Amino acid sequence: MKADALWQLLAAPALLAVPFRYGLDWFDGVRKEKHGAKGLAFVCWYGLQRRPHRLPRWMTCIASKVKTHLMRRGQQATQAGAPTKRAIAFVFNSGRIPLKTDDLFQSKPLKLMLSGDGKLTGVRVRFESDQTAGIRLTGERSFLRRPKHHLTERALTFAYLASGHGLVLEIEYTGQEPVTFSMSGPVSGMKSSIQQQRLYEIDIVGSRRRQRQRRAETWSLWIGSLMMAGAVVKTAVDLTHGGHAAASRDWTFWATISVMGAGEWLVLSAWYRVKQVKKIPTALRFWESSSNAPFVPAADRASIQ
Repeated sequence: MKADALWQLLAAPALLAVPFRYGLDWFDGVRKEKHGAKGLAFVCWYGLQRRPHRLPRWMTCIASKVKTHLMRRGQQATQAGAPTKRAIAFVFNSGRIPLKTDDLFQSKPLKLMLSGDGKLTGVRVRFESDQTAGIRLTGERSFLRRPKHHLTERALTFAYLASGHGLVLEIEYTGQEPVTFSMSGPVSGMKSSIQQQRLYEIDIVGSRRRQRQRRAETWSLWIGSLMMAGAVVKTAVDLTHGGHAAASRDWTFWATISVMGAGEWLVLSAWYRVKQVKKIPTALRFWESSSNAPFVPAADRASIQ
């Protein structure tokens, strides 16, 4: 009877899911670190958005096409008065060695591209980390110069990006959803293309909201961990006294399983939000500190230095 109860305890998904999830996260981090010496990451935040449901690919494709078709019906009538929206993009060196000008190709420049039916109204460098140099955005429309794709593209160049360092772009655009941004252009030595990573369920603009969210995540981790630990201790005590609750399936057994499941849900939800913040390197997490300083274009800063 003790062996049967112990097997049921070890087989409980609530007990096995958390260490398995942490193990997968650790393995994924090691895999990304060894993926290549050179890497350029692009992380975009479109506002406080909920995490999408994980559906099969064919269902996601059909749903996106239907949504795009329905939204295009009234787009022509409302596009003229469409409000200006804002996105925050983080571009940084995710590899293990610095990136330099020689890693960029002049024939195929590195570009920020808008996908969808929107239009760019302004793109500026909001913040640059310490170990960067020569960052410049081109492709803006001026009185004498009108680039061909100024409504959907901006070219990005840099002279030096140390590992874990980069820049923060503030993007203003108009258009109906879905409007997304991507980075295109090869980088010499990279094994794969630049994949966009999105931030969900976190607020990176309001400092007070961010502090409240961090406190809530900390409390969720502690409370969920204590709930799971208490459920494990309760089950272990029951097993040492004959395993009557596990054998009879009384209300204490189901209460213990419910507490363990609720604790696991709290821990995994908080850990997911913590992982979202960790997508941004440490050098760029305090990008909002320069918001009160007067804005100077990157080209002018380089000439001053």
